Amino acid sequence: MTDVERELLMMRKKLLVLSSTYPRWSGDTEPSFVHDLSRRLAENMEVTVLCPSAKGASRVETMDNVNIVRYRYAPNAWETLVHNGGIVNNIRSKPWKAVLLPSFVLSQIFTALWLCLRSRPDVLHAHWLVPQGAVAALVSMCFRWKIPFVVTSHGTDLWSFKGRIWCGIKGWVAHRASTVTVVSRAMLKELANQVGAVKNVVVAPMGVDLENRFRPATNEEGGARRIITVGRLIESKGVEYLIGALPELLQRFPDSTVLIVGDGPDKTRLQDMAKKLGVLNCCEFAGKVSHNELPELYRSSSVFVAPFLQEGLGLVCIEALGCGCPVIASDIPALADIIEHSGNIHLVPTRNSGAIANAITTVFSDVDMGLTEVKRSHSKLCDNFGWNVVTEGYVAILNRAIVQKAKN
Repeated sequence: MTDVERELLMMRKKLLVLSSTYPRWSGDTEPSFVHDLSRRLAENMEVTVLCPSAKGASRVETMDNVNIVRYRYAPNAWETLVHNGGIVNNIRSKPWKAVLLPSFVLSQIFTALWLCLRSRPDVLHAHWLVPQGAVAALVSMCFRWKIPFVVTSHGTDLWSFKGRIWCGIKGWVAHRASTVTVVSRAMLKELANQVGAVKNVVVAPMGVDLENRFRPATNEEGGARRIITVGRLIESKGVEYLIGALPELLQRFPDSTVLIVGDGPDKTRLQDMAKKLGVLNCCEFAGKVSHNELPELYRSSSVFVAPFLQEGLGLVCIEALGCGCPVIASDIPALADIIEHSGNIHLVPTRNSGAIANAITTVFSDVDMGLTEVKRSHSKLCDNFGWNVVTEGYVAILNRAIVQKAKN
């Protein structure tokens, strides 16, 4: 590294983050991983986040040393494209919301241009290839100094946008980015299948606060045969297959209960299914729960079930393992990274309620052994998915993009 490069890295950099998912206020139940990363990056950089507005959220604020700018894309009551399920699922459940997409993207472009003119960031970080990655690529082109940008794919952007036009846009973004990061190795192959070989692509997961919050209980008390699942109530989370396992499970363990944490467009359908199967009385639909409440819910449960059909990484599995809760999950490629560093996930075939019932029976029959194994793996999880390690990786990726731009 040259002296000029060292001097460049010692200067406090400016980072502009583009994201469609972001907490609307402190303690919000929306996914917080983009903010969790951003606030840690703010220890090394001056971080501004551009995200969509929502009813009740401040247009401009500072949260945990992160400057947040929320852009308007519709009348206040109509700004419902992003939250409570995400863009894809919101449009699937209410197709009329697709009319909000043009203003959503255009407003993001114009606000990003304004922020770049005002503060001249050293680098952009776009979360999801579309639309934020495309916005970052366009914004970068609009300036003579060509702002470098890093784009992170979390999975939904790969699994949900597969048409020729969408793949063309994603390929254009990926090949223009300084670096493309994907949150699991399984996504490398999917990205290559859709956009061809990408030169600067690395696996860089999001993190979990395993050091402070998601830790095993200090005592050995677990839930009295309580099953927990956490996530948006959408088709890809596969909660219906957990509910479908309950009639068989209750014959073996009549005192079993299920805590379903999360909300989404499938909630009513899942409640109707549970009622039809005669298991609604043992299912608690808890709705959205604050992230601060999750560790205790994991610790007080006997087993965490993740019957995913598709997933980018599966952060909730890491959270549960971190709290000493045994995990049963679908055998999908995205979980291979977690299994490698914990080895304590009981895998079952996808869409198989009978297999889920059998796996829960195994865990219920030997809870002490399951807890011992999971707690032993905590340090390995910290070394690979703890926020300290993850943040160091993203600081290096962003700095590399800045240095490479300076060389050019």
